[in-house]
Amino acid sequence: MNRNFINSGMMLATVLGAAVVVASAPAHAFSFTLEGSDNVGSNPLKVLVDITQLGGNIQYKVDILPETVNSTNNIGDLRGFFFDVADESLLSLLKIVNSSRAIYNETFSANNVINLGQGVNFNPDPGKPAVARFDAGFRIGENGTGVKGADDIRSIMFEVARTDGLALSLSDFDRKVLRVGVRATSVGPEDGVRGGSSGKIVGEVPTPALLPGLIGLGVAALRKKQENEVAEEV
Repeated sequence: MNRNFINSGMMLATVLGAAVVVASAPAHAFSFTLEGSDNVGSNPLKVLVDITQLGGNIQYKVDILPETVNSTNNIGDLRGFFFDVADESLLSLLKIVNSSRAIYNETFSANNVINLGQGVNFNPDPGKPAVARFDAGFRIGENGTGVKGADDIRSIMFEVARTDGLALSLSDFDRKVLRVGVRATSVGPEDGVRGGSSGKIVGEVPTPALLPGLIGLGVAALRKKQENEVAEEV
């Protein structure tokens, strides 16, 4: 998982190989990429997730990108999104609002969300690890891409809000080991046959508390790289 951290009063730091790239970024947001070993389905995917504090709501943006780790160039049709919440006492007060796509079967239940119906689930594939149940999830759009009335969704934006009108904070979503999961079907290369039915990818939401350690690791790697380059020149 590649992690970009954006937090109030901080700069964006990305560890890229041996280098650390620091750039200005908006406060109260972070993004991360799920790929490679994050895949728990038979058909590998690559997914970019952005989480942003938007007033009193938490906004998610999820994009399926061409898969590169396994050189498949796979894309897929987004069919479900699953996530955890740090404060599980809030689950009965949460709702999904302002979704850019039609969503169905919104479910909030602590450590109990694994199957949303119509094949949108994280049931284990043969030879793949089991996935622990999530706290929340919902179905996205319709099944299939090539029949009348079906869709082909590769991106969705939505917000999590409280039904009582009180504000949520990013801290409600990053205080413990939290995960997001994406379920996709019609997986395959954009210019090829998209016959894969099991795109499942899950990863941990990065916590801003890890940022100082990652910066230190990146700086040390950069310093070592520079020392090696100097030694080679000598």
